[in-house]
Amino acid sequence: MVSSVAWLVRQPSPVASRSPALNTAPEAWVLALHYTAPDVYAPGRMAIDARGNVWASNNWLPGTRNPSPYVTVQDPVGTPILDSPISGGGMKAGAWGIAIDHQGSVWVPSYGGDAMSKYSSTGKPLSPSSGFKNGDPNHPQGTAVDQKGNIWIANFYGLKGNPGQGSVIVYPHGDPSKAITITGGGLDHPFSLQIDGYGRAWVTNARLNGAKLLDSRVPKGHVGGSVTVIGPDFKPTSFSPVKDNSLDWPLGLAVDSKNNVWVPSFVSNSVTEIGPNGKVTGVYKLPTAIAPWSVAIDGSDRVWVAGFGAPSVSVLCGVNTSACPPGSSTGSLLSPPHGYRSDSIQHLTAIQLDQSGNVWGANNWSKLLPPTGGNGLVELIGVGTPVCTPLTPLPARPVTTGSTACPTRTSTQPR
Repeated sequence: MVSSVAWLVRQPSPVASRSPALNTAPEAWVLALHYTAPDVYAPGRMAIDARGNVWASNNWLPGTRNPSPYVTVQDPVGTPILDSPISGGGMKAGAWGIAIDHQGSVWVPSYGGDAMSKYSSTGKPLSPSSGFKNGDPNHPQGTAVDQKGNIWIANFYGLKGNPGQGSVIVYPHGDPSKAITITGGGLDHPFSLQIDGYGRAWVTNARLNGAKLLDSRVPKGHVGGSVTVIGPDFKPTSFSPVKDNSLDWPLGLAVDSKNNVWVPSFVSNSVTEIGPNGKVTGVYKLPTAIAPWSVAIDGSDRVWVAGFGAPSVSVLCGVNTSACPPGSSTGSLLSPPHGYRSDSIQHLTAIQLDQSGNVWGANNWSKLLPPTGGNGLVELIGVGTPVCTPLTPLPARPVTTGSTACPTRTSTQPR
């Protein structure tokens, strides 16, 4: 049967059509929108709230490598709202971390300020002018909220220091004054973390030699890396750290609806699947070298991959193979071999989905040499399966319309 795309391309064009016309069907018919709101520059990561608004951390000030004092927020069609850009609360160079808690407050690591910043759902700073420094954050990165409202922070320690440094900080029920600092379990310059259905935090260890890659931008040999799993009792699990040769500078991981964890590796150009028991269950090599930075899971458990080295978005079939084309298996590539590409897509560090199935990417760098900040956010319209936002913490499809479409999960019992 002829594909609908091929059929559409062959249809007669109206007299007033633009030229030149397409002679063959494109690889993919995906609409990419590029939003360039003020001060959305070198964005690190996004979090999408219950109203579909897109909050972003930003590394640099436009046209410079000076730390940005702004968090930005745009409505679902890319218009700045809440007087965005928002300053205050100790923000200095937002990093690869941002999360929304059960009250709708937004937590953002101040990478350059060695602090955590907090904002209300209306954009008001709720943290001190120097940010929250409880737990001794040192260049904090990934941030997540668990079922009980605890705030988890990957304490990265920056591009310098000693091997094996780093910790995870928890603000119980969002209270910085009760900060808990977790060490051990193989933590080594932890970069990102996500929460599974059991309330456990899965943490990528980028390691110091991997972090130094950002300075050289020339991958040489095996960089390594691992994943630490911390239980709801705030102690590393007995099977931590999870190690595998495929884990080669792992950065932004994600958890699917079945508690499988998906970890992209920047250097090995692959995505590793780890089961809930900490065992590696699959390694999926990407056919084109895109240097994947992070992943996100849609409402059909498909895995969306942000390409940093080669600006692109790739898609893998997840554990729900019934949501993939016939003949697909877990790990099958569903996008073109080099991913979805567009002039709108720059070097991506983050990828997220909203409740309409739109896929959002963070244009973190526009050029690799010399390093130049990326411009704004890119949105791929309607290509994914909708996901409840903010994450609760596992990806789930909205089940109804209205206020009960995406109830907040407060239990650590898996679905």
